[in-house]
Amino acid sequence: MRSRLRQLQHFWQHPWSDKWLFVQAYVGLGLAWVVLHTLPFRWIAARLGVCMGNSPDIITPEQTQVARRVSWAVRRASRLTPWPSVCLPQAMIAKALLRQRGITSTLYLGAMFNESKALVAHAWLRCGPLYVTGGPGHEHYGVMASFAD
Repeated sequence: MRSRLRQLQHFWQHPWSDKWLFVQAYVGLGLAWVVLHTLPFRWIAARLGVCMGNSPDIITPEQTQVARRVSWAVRRASRLTPWPSVCLPQAMIAKALLRQRGITSTLYLGAMFNESKALVAHAWLRCGPLYVTGGPGHEHYGVMASFAD
C-alpha cells in the first residue's frame, strides 16, 4: 500500500503533458491488446509498414527528450494495466505516440529459442540510439521483421 501511495505521489509531481502522455499510453495499450487478439497479424503488419531500413542513428536532443518521456509513459502504463501487457503492444503504442510527435522510429520483431527449445518472440522499438521499449537482451534475438515510418 505504501509503495502505491509513493508511486501516486511521484506521478502527481510530473507535468501535465507527461500525465496526458501516460493516459494516451494506457488507453493505447488497451486498444493494442484488443487489436492483437482480434485481428490477423498480416493486417496489423500492413498498417505498421514493413521495411528493411533502420531509424536514423542521430536524433536531436529535443527528440531524445520526447522519446524518453514516451518510454516512461508506456512503461508506467504497462505496469498498471489489468491485462498482461507484453512487449509488442508497448512497442506499437510507443511507435504511434512518437509518430504523432513527428519522430521516426523502427519497431523490430525478433525471436530466439530458449533453454527448453521453445520459440520466444520479442519486440522492441528503436528511436535513434535509444531503445524506447524492449528488454536489455534485444541483441540476442534474430530480427524477423522491422517496421518503420
